[in-house]
Amino acid sequence: MPRRIQGHGTAPGGDPGGDLCAVPPPQARHYFRKVGTRRAQAISKVGLAALLAGAPGAWQCVRFGFASVAATPILARALAAAITGAACGLPDDESLAEALGRDLAARDDTRSTAEYRRRVAMNLVREALAPWRHQGGFNASD
Repeated sequence: MPRRIQGHGTAPGGDPGGDLCAVPPPQARHYFRKVGTRRAQAISKVGLAALLAGAPGAWQCVRFGFASVAATPILARALAAAITGAACGLPDDESLAEALGRDLAARDDTRSTAEYRRRVAMNLVREALAPWRHQGGFNASD
């Protein structure tokens, strides 16, 4: 079970003075990807930072944070709930896309359309989950 850091302020979910962040278990895997027109450009079209620990049916920690898919960076709570709520295995792509759609508030702008951002965000989710789909997950010794 992740350890928690107590703090002051507003924790995710609006609990004032609650847990500010969870410290992931040692076997957690991190995933980060920024999609942009140039590798070194500061502006991104979509960004994803993910933290996953455990395995389907026994998740310890699942967090997906997205950039450039809403007015501010977001924590994809519906997506995490869809993954952790699956009794065994991972949800199919359709279920993941539906959950992700509830989290995202992508807009058209001069860099990309909202549809493009949604499609790229889903591709990043697939990529982050690929080890659990194709290799049965990770062991702490990996």
